[in-house]
Amino acid sequence: MGNIFRSISYSETQKKQHDQESQMTHEGRGIVSLKLEAQKIRDFTGLTMDWTKWKNRTECAFDKSGYGRILHDFEFSQKHSMMNRIVYAQLLVATSDGTSHHLVKQYDHDKDGHRAWQALCEWYDGDLIKNENAEIVRVKLDGLKLYPGISASDYINSFMNLSNELNKIDGEAYSDNHYKFLFLKNIEHPDYQVTKKLIKNVRDSGLQDYVTAIRKQERELLTERFKNKKRKLAHLRRKNEFLTDDEEEDNVRKIRKLSGEIKTTDQGFIHLEADVWRDLENDERKLIQKYNARVKHKENYKAVKFPEGVTVIHKARRFKEDNELEQHKTPTKKENIIKRSKKESKTKGIKFNLKDDLED
Repeated sequence: MGNIFRSISYSETQKKQHDQESQMTHEGRGIVSLKLEAQKIRDFTGLTMDWTKWKNRTECAFDKSGYGRILHDFEFSQKHSMMNRIVYAQLLVATSDGTSHHLVKQYDHDKDGHRAWQALCEWYDGDLIKNENAEIVRVKLDGLKLYPGISASDYINSFMNLSNELNKIDGEAYSDNHYKFLFLKNIEHPDYQVTKKLIKNVRDSGLQDYVTAIRKQERELLTERFKNKKRKLAHLRRKNEFLTDDEEEDNVRKIRKLSGEIKTTDQGFIHLEADVWRDLENDERKLIQKYNARVKHKENYKAVKFPEGVTVIHKARRFKEDNELEQHKTPTKKENIIKRSKKESKTKGIKFNLKDDLED
């Protein structure tokens, strides 16, 4: 009897220990799974142009949550089957609405996340696709411009991101000299032309030196712009001390530089001379930047409201025939009043009480 009790007691102890270990393992997996959930694997469209960015983000998310080794180490993925299955589930969900879902779904039987990831890489990183991706990035790099309405910081950020993207495609990167050539060639902003020439004449300077010089010029321009604005405001305050409210309003209106007709470039952008751009107020610059941004993204640029008396003549060669022009004009107060009065005269009528006249 004693042996039986000891045997039962031992078996129960073993079972309890096993349950505790299982619970700890499950909780550990749960913590890792929560970490992965916190990183949020983004959805993938399946489009070639979206692959590189999505791939980089997905690898980072898996690395941060402790799953990164599953993607690239086959033996590790087979030893840690639960982690491998979790990776598979994440990839399946991320590709479910895109055109690459079949690449992951083919491993549904084994729920093999490692093989699913490798299938995606082979599909999108193959030589043919790789060349297409590189060409897309090159077109973006060649078309990237720094012109009035675009800040130097935005230009630098976009240029460096595209350069890094191209460098990650094996055998497709530009040479250092070509990157430098492109960086300077695409600077069309008149405020940076002097700096551009100075940089070009410096020997043994790299792309980072170019970037540093342009950033320095941008800071100097912003500082000078701020000083000019302060001087104008101080001058205006002194001048307005002896003016009536109406005269002060007229005076404020006079310092604005945007007036008359503004013709866009053939691409539809507003391009102003450097001295005119420098004298603009911040709200006027933002207006032009907003207009150019809408043209760039093919959005409704006509919705941008300019001050009274300003007419933007839009050369719509990007969207219509070469010789067709569109006028984007903000009506004056007088025109608005005339328009409202015409509308009211149509709606208002004179009522004759004919019934009462007949009765009389």
